[in-house]
Amino acid sequence: MPASPCFTAIAAVTWAGYSGLIGYLGGAAFESNSTLGLAVGLGLALSITALGELVRYVLRRRRAATAAG
Repeated sequence: MPASPCFTAIAAVTWAGYSGLIGYLGGAAFESNSTLGLAVGLGLALSITALGELVRYVLRRRRAATAAG
């Protein structure tokens, strides 16, 4: 289903708004120690990625077990 131009514009503005807000809050929280901010950001990104991959792995094994019998 193609997205309407209005929906696309709303999504773009929402994404830009929350991305800007995250950057502003992160800058304020880690103003004195940017290395800690970098470490927290990378740690969160890696944790979320690892969780997503774990879910994919478990679902794939479950489907394989169901298909096998």
